[in-house]
Amino acid sequence: IQPLMIYNNEAESYGFIGAEKTISASAYAKVSVKVKVVGTAVANIYLVDVTGKAKEVILFDENKLTGIEQPKKLMFSVTSDMMDDDGWTTVTFYVGNGATAKDFRVELWNGDRDGINNSKGYVFFDSINVSTSGAFSEPANVADAFTTSGNPLYDIGSSIKDSTVTYTRKLTDTEIKFNSEQTDSSAKVNYNETIVWAENNKNVYAIYNTIDPVEVDPYENETEDENVSTGCTAETDPSTFWLSFSSILLGVVLVLAILMLIIKNVRRKRKANASDAKSHFKVVSRSRIYKPTKAKIEESEDIIESEEVEEDENLDVESEEISENEEISEEQKLDDYVYGEVQDFGESDNESSDNE
Repeated sequence: IQPLMIYNNEAESYGFIGAEKTISASAYAKVSVKVKVVGTAVANIYLVDVTGKAKEVILFDENKLTGIEQPKKLMFSVTSDMMDDDGWTTVTFYVGNGATAKDFRVELWNGDRDGINNSKGYVFFDSINVSTSGAFSEPANVADAFTTSGNPLYDIGSSIKDSTVTYTRKLTDTEIKFNSEQTDSSAKVNYNETIVWAENNKNVYAIYNTIDPVEVDPYENETEDENVSTGCTAETDPSTFWLSFSSILLGVVLVLAILMLIIKNVRRKRKANASDAKSHFKVVSRSRIYKPTKAKIEESEDIIESEEVEEDENLDVESEEISENEEISEEQKLDDYVYGEVQDFGESDNESSDNE
């Protein structure tokens, strides 16, 4: 975000709304804004929950805590007397998220976003940074908060001690049952008291992962620890193994069958293409486009005339031979014709003479 100035000529409220950001479950976020306030103006910085239609400032869940008299909000009010020597001051939010992700945006106002406490004058905002990936480390307990470097409470210093709120994470029913079964006290689940809220005029420290934790099954952790310590893997159920093996084998068989079908189809297509190639021949045109010479034309005409004469002579000879053959065949037919046998009429003559 570029440097921003908001000026109110009269006592009113005017603000700038930033882009939406997300803090994932069990993640951390750090939001810092550099602010300058002039005169009687009041600058307000908010982390606003954009889930749903309400768009309210993010609250710290005081219902699960003790020692909190008023609701805690993730906001700052900055006046001109809070400026450093260079005329600017930097305010920072440290948020450790729990089991529920948070969608939020940064809002910068000259005056109150509710329009109740208006402001007149100039306010400036610069160096607005939002980091949502491992922005800080959380101290393990109250004792480590201000003695171990690397966490925000240690870096902020002792000025924040008076506003701290502590909380000890409660055991779940599963964890209570698990502890009752353990003979080794070191194996039991337990949680230390930690700081979940702290603030001063420049910093807000809000840890949700203690009051809204991600539940973990201690029995699963125990099984994982045993496997790591012994170097063994979990036992496999024989029935599960054979079911998995049969499924794998069936899959392999199906793949092989599909491959065989593909190969068979390819070979059949190749054979069909080969037979088609044999049944077809290449037709080459015998026509030639050229201009014949006069000699070739005369020669071709002579050849054609000679061929016609020979054909006529052959036809005459063949016709004569055919006629002679036909006459011979007719004579043979007449010679070969045999009449019926001649009857002997001798006896009849004798009989007639006798009768006479």
